[in-house]
Amino acid sequence: LRGVEEAIRVVKENAEQQRETLAAYETEVRRQVERYRAEAEATLNEKTAELLQELHAARGRLLSVETRLSTGLTTLQHAISSKSKVETTSACSSLRRAVSDSRLALTPHPVLL
Repeated sequence: LRGVEEAIRVVKENAEQQRETLAAYETEVRRQVERYRAEAEATLNEKTAELLQELHAARGRLLSVETRLSTGLTTLQHAISSKSKVETTSACSSLRRAVSDSRLALTPHPVLL
């Protein structure tokens, strides 16, 4: 009977030690998960800020392109109306440069790809 009681006591002690070890392991896993979550959230916030900044810059570039193309078209229309070959040629060249520049200005930033 003493041997059985001793075996039960040892089993209970081992079970208690395993519970403590498991609780410590669970606490450590939770701590690491929280750390990884916080790091991921910080990275997400940083990338979101970069994207918003680039979006704002892209909007500014788009507005500039729209203004330049609109001005170029208006100038070309006036040149055509005036029937001046020199003004029309100049306006066409200016508009071509504006179109070319607009392609560069509207190329998406790598952060948006």
